[in-house]
Amino acid sequence: IGYNALMLALKTGFDELELHTIYLHVYSENIAAMICYKQAGFRIVKSQIVSGQMEYYMELTDAEYMEGIKNEQY
Repeated sequence: IGYNALMLALKTGFDELELHTIYLHVYSENIAAMICYKQAGFRIVKSQIVSGQMEYYMELTDAEYMEGIKNEQY
């Protein structure tokens, strides 16, 4: 369910709202979310320790999203 909801949000963001980049951040202990975001094409652009926890900043561009759709990766 989470992956499908994420893909619907990405479709809305890129196709309907015409966003160029979608950003998110996730803590390293949230392994299921990390896997889901990577499967959707997000890549880590920065990491830092926040309150003793590793936090990752991730992004996905419209070009990366469209390439994934074209190659049927998602």
